[in-house]
Amino acid sequence: MPARALRDRLRRLFPSAFAFYKRHVRRHVARNDSHYAIASWVNEGIALRGSVSLADVCLDSEGAWFIDSQRLQWKFDPQVWGSTLGAATGTTHESSEIEAVCKRLDRSSVVVDVGANIGAFALPVTRATGARVIAVEPVTSTFALLNHNVRRNRAEEAVTTVQAALGENPGEAVVTTGSQSANYLLPAQSSARVGEELVPVTTLDLLLDGEPRIDLIKVDVEGLELEVMHGALEILARHAPAVLLEIESRWTERYGYKPEDIFALMAKAGYSYETMTSAGPMQPTSITADLQRGNNFLFTR
Repeated sequence: MPARALRDRLRRLFPSAFAFYKRHVRRHVARNDSHYAIASWVNEGIALRGSVSLADVCLDSEGAWFIDSQRLQWKFDPQVWGSTLGAATGTTHESSEIEAVCKRLDRSSVVVDVGANIGAFALPVTRATGARVIAVEPVTSTFALLNHNVRRNRAEEAVTTVQAALGENPGEAVVTTGSQSANYLLPAQSSARVGEELVPVTTLDLLLDGEPRIDLIKVDVEGLELEVMHGALEILARHAPAVLLEIESRWTERYGYKPEDIFALMAKAGYSYETMTSAGPMQPTSITADLQRGNNFLFTR
């Protein structure tokens, strides 16, 4: 009996056994066959796309790209663990903040993204509003991903990228490189070790000198927010931009200050704040209570 006829007869006689073979055994028997290898890979990719709510995945000569619901494309580097997938699936902690601040912006607005990482804030903001964004990121590998994403999304005219760290005074500092979105400066350290690099430091006042307008400054630098804002007092006085700050005591302790110090600095500059939550902006109660409700705060004057 020909092999095909035998196979068809067995399928009719033992349908459950044949289904088990097809589902669990065949791919191992034929694992050296390129068709089954590719089919298995594609099936796993389709399942993954559905499970993490990706709009699409693209593989081409430039690498792998995750595509989100806004059709923004994010370069995936298999060697880098971090926020790429979160950016593509809209699960980053910035999603509600982006929605809120975009209501304040339009095509004439200028936004500064301090701690831009791979562009998870900058690209959705400019896509939604047309605003110009100055995206500042110090870590070389992350800065490369940021530029890949900007070019891939054809946002070069809207997003200006700057490789630098920001602080209270210009100079140099060591930054960690292995924590992706959680990298941070080591200001007391003058030389880089494995997993670190030496980067230039400037201030917002110097970086933005000559800019005719600044509408929003977003700062997410893992605890160095107070130093960054000390280096931006002239900009605050001149342009009165809205300021979106991430403030967490576990990170501020790293630099020897308390979250209340940032609130005091911003109040002295004439700013009040709202707590940014998944339910939207909330009016202040007390700093202690507000820090328990969220870790992102929108300061306005």
